[in-house]
Amino acid sequence: MHSEFFIHPNDAKALKAMKAIPAFGLVTKKLNDIFVERGNKLMNLSSRLKISERQLPEIYNMLPPICAKLEIPVPELYLENNPEVNAYTKGDKTPCIVLTSGLITHCSQDVIRTIMAHECGHIVCHHVLYKTMVGFMMDVGTSMLNLPFVTFALEYAMLYWDRCSEYSADRAAAYVCGGPDPVVKAMMELACGSSTIVDKIDKDEFLRQAKEYKQYSDESKWNKFMMYYNLVDMDHPFLADRASDIVEWCNSKEFLSIDAPGPVVASYTDALPDPTVDVDNGDADIGDTSADADIGADISDNANAPAAAGTAAGAFKKAFAGAKKFAGKGVEKITGASEPVEDDVVEDTGADAVCPNCGGNIKTIDKVCSSCGVKLIHCPNCDAISTEEDHFCDKCGTKLN
Repeated sequence: MHSEFFIHPNDAKALKAMKAIPAFGLVTKKLNDIFVERGNKLMNLSSRLKISERQLPEIYNMLPPICAKLEIPVPELYLENNPEVNAYTKGDKTPCIVLTSGLITHCSQDVIRTIMAHECGHIVCHHVLYKTMVGFMMDVGTSMLNLPFVTFALEYAMLYWDRCSEYSADRAAAYVCGGPDPVVKAMMELACGSSTIVDKIDKDEFLRQAKEYKQYSDESKWNKFMMYYNLVDMDHPFLADRASDIVEWCNSKEFLSIDAPGPVVASYTDALPDPTVDVDNGDADIGDTSADADIGADISDNANAPAAAGTAAGAFKKAFAGAKKFAGKGVEKITGASEPVEDDVVEDTGADAVCPNCGGNIKTIDKVCSSCGVKLIHCPNCDAISTEEDHFCDKCGTKLN
């Protein structure tokens, strides 16, 4: 199952903005390989309960059919002693899903299945490496930089993308579960915290509440700012917003065409950058309060979020440009690179080029980046180098896969 079916436009735009941070891809991959992947495996095996056909099979047996539907390998599944109702996916080469005891205790089997489908959605959408690094960087990574402005910019970028990625995973869950109702039910159950109460809740009334939230947040600039203030440190969008978003998508041609023959009807071109606009918005500043760079923009609003992501990318580049000497030394220590990674992608000129994922040096004839391992492809229209995870060419906008 191709991730293109599920990627929310805001997810694509925000990930692109995050990857625009100099050396982000290379540092992310190296940190994951050195620290995160191994540490996570050790924690799972030593401190969590591995769920399998022989251990809590009634939970495990929900997972293989989900993976078959999404056409992904079955990941390892673990149970964590944690009263919080939660689930998360970590890893890169060997992703795993962790369910908390609070989730198993307080949620119905249907909702547990929906949440597991959501987590598998992160895998099929290729979120797992970056979501793993979000958690790592929030815990210990940003303290390595010791630069307040850079740290804020990096945290803002990662948490903003993290929220956007949840919409894509919700879409995958809706596909697995056959429509929006199971996802909406999961949102209601997470909101009320009880599987016994959720059957008494009116779904339509909950969706009207979601509409009321949207209208209230749009009433004034101050309401928008307060909505943003409530979101800024969160790694998930609001439950009501997710419920209304999935209902809207499941009524679209995109959802209805997933199992239909022929090409998917998609609107991912909305997430493409305008070729006439420099993604590094030199006029954008993290403190700019103008209409074009409003940090208080409604980042849960599909129309405003791509602009906010582009503004963030410009601010991040400015922050890292100001600390270029420091960043270069940090990258050298982490990656072993003898020279700082260049900020900008070098166009294919027949000589050496730069990996669009990690910024490492590559040959134009290379099919795989030797630094980060990502597969490389050439645009059939302009021959610019992209990765196999890119849906469109950054240079000319041609659809790649």
